[in-house]
This record gives sequence, C-alpha cells and structure tokens, in this order.
Amino acid sequence: MLCAAQALLQVLNTVPAGLVLRDIYPQYDLLTGAGAAITSEDWRQPANSGNWSKTSGSIDDPESVYKSGLTSKYNLKVMLYYGFELVGVGNFRSSKTICCNSVIFKRGNVKLIDIIDVQSLDTRDPPILIQRTPVMYKAADDLHIQIAPDSAHLADANKFDTIKFIGVTCEPLGQSQTG
Repeated sequence: MLCAAQALLQVLNTVPAGLVLRDIYPQYDLLTGAGAAITSEDWRQPANSGNWSKTSGSIDDPESVYKSGLTSKYNLKVMLYYGFELVGVGNFRSSKTICCNSVIFKRGNVKLIDIIDVQSLDTRDPPILIQRTPVMYKAADDLHIQIAPDSAHLADANKFDTIKFIGVTCEPLGQSQTG
C-alpha cells in the first residue's frame, strides 16, 4: 500500500484502479551492475553470468549488482524492498552456500540508504530474511544495489549467489501487467 500511495503522490496514475502492484522481477525492473538488460527471470548475482571477483569481505569494496535506468522504465515505477530469500538451494544444506556478506542499497553512487547483513541467510529455515526497515525507490530514483562478496570463498566459477530480493513494484496498469 505504501508503494501505491507514493505512486499516486507522484501521479503515475490519478486513481488507484489505474495502478498494479506486483512482485519485483529482475528482467522487468532491474539492469545489471553495468547497466545492461537482464535477460532471465532467475535471481542470480552477479546478474546474467559471471562470478564474484573480489575476496576482501569488506563493505568498502563491494561489487555493483543492480541498477535502474530508462530501459528498466525506472521513471514509471515505485519499488519497495523488504527482504531476501535464498533460492536454488535444497533443504539438506550442510555447509555455507552464500558467497557474500552484505547487500548495500544506494541512490546513485553517493547516497547510502542501508546496509543489510545477509550472512545468516543460508542457515535459516526457511532461508528468508525480512528487513527491519523497507527500502523504497520512488519513480525516477537512481537505484544502485551493491553486494560485498565474502572472504571465505575463492574468486572462481563457483562464487556467485542466488538471492531473491523480496519486494513489490507499483506501476501504471498495462506497463508490464494488465491487472
């Protein structure tokens, strides 16, 4: 509801019936950290392909994972992030599967919104982490999400994550869904 209220304040539509609330999908709502289109609905970090190349484990040395721009139609949507879910893993995990320690939400490259420690995500049953405070990106906000890879894993072909960002997108009816 908070997303819809913000969308109405920003006049993405003039009536609530002209808006649609839906889950956040990487291929509709996000771009890679390099600003390229995401071609799959799979939640994967780094997006599309590749692996984490850094091993410092420091939030001062993160990798850019997701951005927004005109090709993701960021000027026509409000997004609210409120949690994470580890996907692509079974329920018989016996060792650490996540290869990062923190998710960093920013506006652009400068304004820090929040840093969420996700190291315990793969030890939870179910592997879901709900944030204490949701993060909202208003229409035309310059979304920039970074992740700090951990120092426990080597930078090889197995150093990537499958973390679903739980949230909601509010956009004009017909933009990507017809309601």
